[in-house]
Amino acid sequence: MTAALLRANRRTFASLRRHRNYRLFFSGQVISVTLKSIPPKARFFHFGKEIGTAPFVLELKPGEKHAYEAGLPGYITRKVLVDGTKPEITVGLRKE
Repeated sequence: MTAALLRANRRTFASLRRHRNYRLFFSGQVISVTLKSIPPKARFFHFGKEIGTAPFVLELKPGEKHAYEAGLPGYITRKVLVDGTKPEITVGLRKE
């Protein structure tokens, strides 16, 4: 390895150690959450980017939480908070 690469790796590790859950990054622990929808085939978005179509499995690190939007043409969009406390989340959409 070059000296520049070694310095970059040390800086990355140092920044991870400052994070309160740094041990989890190296332990490989993940939580799987299955996202489903009624009606089926709703699309899920995170910051405007489509991340999947229901049903699908999301993987989170312990303590992580994210907000998503579920939408389907002809239905009202819903916001969903996923924090890994439930192994399965079903989102119900209402017609417009």
